[in-house]
Amino acid sequence: MRLRYYSQLKAYYRSNMVRKVIRIIEASEVKLIANGLARKLTLIDAVHLLKKSWSCVITVTIINCFKKSGFGVPDLNLQEEQSGDDRTTLIPPEMTDAEFQHFVDMDLDLQATGMPTQEDICNSILVERAEARGDIEPGDSDDEEIHPAVPNFIRPPECTVNNSSRFGVQ
Repeated sequence: MRLRYYSQLKAYYRSNMVRKVIRIIEASEVKLIANGLARKLTLIDAVHLLKKSWSCVITVTIINCFKKSGFGVPDLNLQEEQSGDDRTTLIPPEMTDAEFQHFVDMDLDLQATGMPTQEDICNSILVERAEARGDIEPGDSDDEEIHPAVPNFIRPPECTVNNSSRFGVQ
């Protein structure tokens, strides 16, 4: 399914974030840097911005997204989801259209989801166990490879091969 509503949500979110940072800078008497302010947004700020942005996404956009994927009622006549005027109100007045589009699309090449490999799953389990035992500090596992503790009743393969004649194996 083409996630047009996601693109619109992301554009509204980033537009609201830019506007919030600009309001904070204009209201402050000391010199502030926009990049530093954007990094200081809290989780609750992000949730509020996301809620505000989601309320701006129009219903027709979501319905059209599902219709194009084959999940719609075919006889609904819906208008196009966004007029040109709506798009210009989305762009903060301090930014050009090209700057804003670059800002919205700057993470298009990043992978958003993925399936973990068996090795990833095993490593995460080993890290959790090592942290639970106190072998490593939480968060230290990125630099070191974790090896499971080998029980002392397991013998190396050389010992079992030498003794295989006892079991009738040559």
